[in-house]
Amino acid sequence: MGRNVNIGAGTIIANYDGKEKHKTVIEDNAFIGTGTILIAPVKVGKGAITGAGSVVTRNKNVPAGKTVAGIPARILAKRKKQGTGDI
Repeated sequence: MGRNVNIGAGTIIANYDGKEKHKTVIEDNAFIGTGTILIAPVKVGKGAITGAGSVVTRNKNVPAGKTVAGIPARILAKRKKQGTGDI
């Protein structure tokens, strides 16, 4: 987990699929919205945002600076100023 990361209440990080453990990477300045589900293996890039209740499925990384939302999560926007909290 990187620096200045926000993980919203009720977020689930699912790293075990019943057979093996997988890695979840959350880079600097990422914002994980309330109730997000991250299904590993997955990477949330620097300055990326997940909307509340999003489901990021395995092997579907969130690119740096992008905003995703939905079930399954889809790219909605690019963050204007990384690391400032502004969208």
